[in-house]
Amino acid sequence: MRTKFTKTVESNDLFGVRQALADEMLIDPRGNSFKEMLAYAEEHLPDLYETDNGTPYAQDESEWTKDLLHNLKYDLSKNFSREKLTLFVKMAQYVLKDKAERLDQEEKEKLRTASDQDTLEHSAGQHKGVYAGVAIAGITVAVTGICISKMAVTTLGLAGVVIGGVLYLKNNRK
Repeated sequence: MRTKFTKTVESNDLFGVRQALADEMLIDPRGNSFKEMLAYAEEHLPDLYETDNGTPYAQDESEWTKDLLHNLKYDLSKNFSREKLTLFVKMAQYVLKDKAERLDQEEKEKLRTASDQDTLEHSAGQHKGVYAGVAIAGITVAVTGICISKMAVTTLGLAGVVIGGVLYLKNNRK
C-alpha cells in the first residue's frame, strides 16, 4: 500500500480516500491492492461510507461498458455508498478484465525474467567456485611435483593454476 494513501487516510481526507479507492480499481482491476487499501480505510475511517441515494444502475453484465463504469465512478464521488462501491468493483472487474489479464501476464513475465536472472547469477557463482577449485588443485599438484622432484607433475600443476586463475578472473569481470 502506498504511503500517500495511508497519509490521506490518517489526515481524515474522506474525498481523497474515496477517490484513491475508485482510481485503484481502474488502475488495477484485479482488485488485490484495492482490497488492502479498502480494509485499511474501513479500519481507520468509520464514516467512510454514505447512505446510498438509490440511483439505479444496470445489474446485467451484458449492459456494462467503460462509459457506464466511468459514470458510476463519477456518481460514487457524489455518493460513496457501500452498495455503489460494491457494484463499481464488480463492474470494473468485468469491463476491464482484459486489462487485468494483461497485468497478470506482465507480472508473470517480470517474475520469470527475475527468476532467469537469478539462475544466471547462481550459475555464474557456481562456475567461480569450480574455477577457484581448479586453481587450488593446480597449486596442490605443483607443490607435490616440486616435493617429489617430478617436472611433469609440477608443470601440470602450474598449468592448472594458470587455467583456473584465468577462468576465475574472466568470469569475475562479467
